[in-house]
Amino acid sequence: MDIAVEGGASPPKWPHLARGWLDPSVPLAGWRHTVQAGDLEDVLRAAAAAADGRLGDSEVAEVLDVLAHTAAGRTRAFRFGGAGRHSFSQLWVGFACESSSAAKVFVLGDEPFVKRLERGLSLAAFGPGEKRAECEFLQRFFVTAWTWQWTRAPGSADLRAKAPRDFDPSRTAEGMRRILSDPAAPFHDVLRGLRRRTLELLEDTNDLDRASIEQADAYLAERGAPTLSEMRTRYGSGGG
Repeated sequence: MDIAVEGGASPPKWPHLARGWLDPSVPLAGWRHTVQAGDLEDVLRAAAAAADGRLGDSEVAEVLDVLAHTAAGRTRAFRFGGAGRHSFSQLWVGFACESSSAAKVFVLGDEPFVKRLERGLSLAAFGPGEKRAECEFLQRFFVTAWTWQWTRAPGSADLRAKAPRDFDPSRTAEGMRRILSDPAAPFHDVLRGLRRRTLELLEDTNDLDRASIEQADAYLAERGAPTLSEMRTRYGSGGG
């Protein structure tokens, strides 16, 4: 990955912005993920929490400032901690800014740091806030609504008729529940998947009449899930 700063050295206000990548002879552990723009700060905050003081609030602010001035298609790298080039306490964070909405993030450091970072971004450990509340809300809705769609909704018999002969909605729903509640699953992947699948389900139900919506609402409410009417109000009747 060729990550360089225009004109040579890092600008004084961006002291951790690096001209190149690390010494490949240092055997550091790695973490790589494609991250949505709105989740980049979450990743950096998790890295700071895992870094044992090598990365803090001011460094997070520096990285976010650089990325705000980085065009799509460019790459950036930052080095933190470790006095020497060959130091095993160094941390690197790199970004390949694919577009204005997403970037590939590369994190390198000692193995305990990388493991702490992965745990911090897991479904089990991700902290409270709006995203956590939305994830739990969608978790309560989606699998129950999907089960209704395949077993009780108008047209559910046609759906099952087109499915493979051994397809079992109940077994599939249980599998989805396990995936969506796996403590080690990356939190942002689960949330992004729930958002997408929820919008698709809402779009699939856009042509339901009032009686069918009321039946769906009763089914969902009886099982402690948000109703279809509530989801349409929150996300739009057509899933938009």
